Amino acid sequence: MTTTNSTPKGIFWTVPVIALLAIAAAVIINWAETSRPELPVLGQVPRFSFTERSGKPVTQDDL
Repeated sequence: MTTTNSTPKGIFWTVPVIALLAIAAAVIINWAETSRPELPVLGQVPRFSFTERSGKPVTQDDL
């Protein structure tokens, strides 16, 4: 009499491998985000005023 396994052996390897890949991706993304240096301030933008299509003025204070 042959016995069949109701759960394939592949699932026992697939789930841990996917979990390890997800953890590795999270670590790499976290490292990439935290290792970036701050951008330098190159200067100040002078006061400005634009008019958008609807006719409403947009100034630096709106940003």
